[in-house]
Parts: sequence; structure tokens; C-alpha cells
Amino acid sequence: MVIIGGMFSGIFTATEAGAVAALCSVGVVFIWKRKTGGASRALLDGSIGTVSTVGAVFLLLVGVEALSRMMTLTGISNGFADLITDMNLGRVEFLLLMMVVYLILGAFMDPLPMMVLTVPILIPTLESLDISMLWFGAFVVFMGELAILSPPVGILAMIVHSIVKDPKVNLGKDIPLKDVFVAAAWFLPMAIVVVLILIFFPEISTFLPDHSSGG
Repeated sequence: MVIIGGMFSGIFTATEAGAVAALCSVGVVFIWKRKTGGASRALLDGSIGTVSTVGAVFLLLVGVEALSRMMTLTGISNGFADLITDMNLGRVEFLLLMMVVYLILGAFMDPLPMMVLTVPILIPTLESLDISMLWFGAFVVFMGELAILSPPVGILAMIVHSIVKDPKVNLGKDIPLKDVFVAAAWFLPMAIVVVLILIFFPEISTFLPDHSSGG
């Protein structure tokens, strides 16, 4: 209610909505824990987790900034953009190519490193093809989560396999990694169809932000 309602009513920007929602969550913790007296401990645990997560994100952002500057100084970004231009790829062809690239990268990398590695290089290309950065952000996140199902390494499939090793989960049945990949494969075609719909109808993913008064 605070985040969505605040942004679409124009009361908050996206950043302000997140901050106000975090403050409201503190109030919810105090109300929820007032009878058990565990509010202070819950807030302490939440604060420690937040500092740890934010510290890791900021460290990653420092690396992204260094990588972006290096790409600019070495001319790699502009060179890649020129390469795409010379190939005469349109918006759709370029995004279809990136689908394949992210599916391959996802077999060996987590989504966040994939984004850090590719987005700084692609920014000049996105500008030359008139691709919305907001739309591409949704595209990259979707492809990143889809790609980590890709064999042979598929990180998410590995996590699921580790979970189903628990006898309480598998009910005494041996579930090999192959079965996990096969089960996940049934969902991949539909996910790819969703990505294709987003490529050919980009306004679907930007409809809500475009109508937000607080954007």
C-alpha cells in the first residue's frame, strides 16, 4: 500500500516510497512484537542483515563504476556498439541475440555478475537502437532468472536439488539432478514465450511506470 499507493498517487518517488515503507515496517515490528517483547532483537537482526546486504551492493556498485570507466577508456563499449551497427541489427534482432547470450551466460554465472558484466558494455548499443533502459532492466532481470535454470550448471536447479535431498522433502525418494533439470525444462518454453512477447510488445513492461505520477 505504501510503495505502490505512494508512487501512483504522486506522493512519493520510487526512492522515497522505499524509505517510507522501511520506516513503516519498523512500526509494524513494534506493534507485532509488543506482546512478546522481541521488537528490539528483531530490529537488531534486521539492521545487521541490512548493513551486510547494502555493504555488498555498494561494493558491487564500486566495481561496476570501475568497469564502466575502464570500458569507456579502452573503447570497448563504443567498439561493441559500432560492431552491432555494422551488423545492421535492428532492435528485435539484437534482443533475440541477447536472449541467446544470457541463456549461455546463465549456465555458468549468477544473474548479478551477468548484469555487471554485460550492461556497461551494452549501454551505448541500447542508446543507438533506441531501447528504453527501464525496459531493458526488466528484460535483463527476467533473462538472468531464466538463465540460471540452464544446464549444465544452472545454479537455481542446483539449489532445488540440494533442497530435495532432505528426506522430509523428498519423502524417502531419491531425486537425481537430472530429474530437477527435466522438471524445470517444462517451464522454459513458456518463459521464453513471455520474453518474446515483451520484445514485440515492450509497452507491457513499462505501462505501470509510464502511468506513475511519482516517477
